[in-house]
Amino acid sequence: MRRVFGVNIAYIGKMEAEEGIRTYRIPMADDIIEIGDDLFILGGRSDLERFLSGT
Repeated sequence: MRRVFGVNIAYIGKMEAEEGIRTYRIPMADDIIEIGDDLFILGGRSDLERFLSGT
């Protein structure tokens, strides 16, 4: 997890699919962001709204 603008976020979710079950995980230091990667944000609603508005 990283703290950005006072919000705890995990900014990329690596999806792994097995037998129709999707698994998301917090990225590791050696993960590479690529086009098509699924993204997710973790945090409280007010923190997420503040993060997404850029203020």
